[in-house]
Amino acid sequence: MTTTKMTKEQEEGFERYMECVRGLDEDQVSRLAGREYETVQEMYEELKKEMLIKHERDQKRIAELKQQIAAKNEELARKEALKKELESQILLEKAEAERLASHCMKAAK
Repeated sequence: MTTTKMTKEQEEGFERYMECVRGLDEDQVSRLAGREYETVQEMYEELKKEMLIKHERDQKRIAELKQQIAAKNEELARKEALKKELESQILLEKAEAERLASHCMKAAK
């Protein structure tokens, strides 16, 4: 069996709780524990709702970011294709310029 060490704050809280419970009969302690349980259960349900809302918001944001990344990747791919096309045109124009220069040299002789 493992035991966990309580913090000073937890110990003080437990001592205050025990002071409240001292002198109560079993039914009173049971009712008090029931109210405490309901309060904790309500807090848990509220926290669960908040976490679900946060999770849904996070998932929506993740989806938006994925769309933005996909759009950027498409843009990069288009730019890369355009770059290759322009490089190809430059090579063709250089080859044409060399051919014309060679042709002019031959004609000048």
